Amino acid sequence: MPSCPTLPASRQLADQLGVQSEELCAPDTLPSLLEAVRTVPDPRAPHLVTHPLPMLLGLVACALLCGVRSVRGVIRWAHGQGAGILAALDVADGDPARLPVATTLTRTLARVDADALDTAVGAFV
Repeated sequence: MPSCPTLPASRQLADQLGVQSEELCAPDTLPSLLEAVRTVPDPRAPHLVTHPLPMLLGLVACALLCGVRSVRGVIRWAHGQGAGILAALDVADGDPARLPVATTLTRTLARVDADALDTAVGAFV
């Protein structure tokens, strides 16, 4: 298992989730968030999907927990995370090169069913 990052944002995420920073790499910590957002219907046409919706929503949720307030900030936050957190969020191979660009995230978020997302995140919290 990859080592966990010690970035301030990662420590802040751990504090918000009520776990130790090292626990963020544990397989049973973040998947509950991903399971919750998997219930949100994907509004995109299947042939246009390059990033799984749960991964995108998981990135946004974690970045928001760390105080990020913009789409570009979400992408910057994600690039600052280690392979352990990215892998836990289902980023392919935990590789930052596999992260979406801001326009992809913006377009996807604009089309997501807000009520379904609210229900999913509420269930997680």
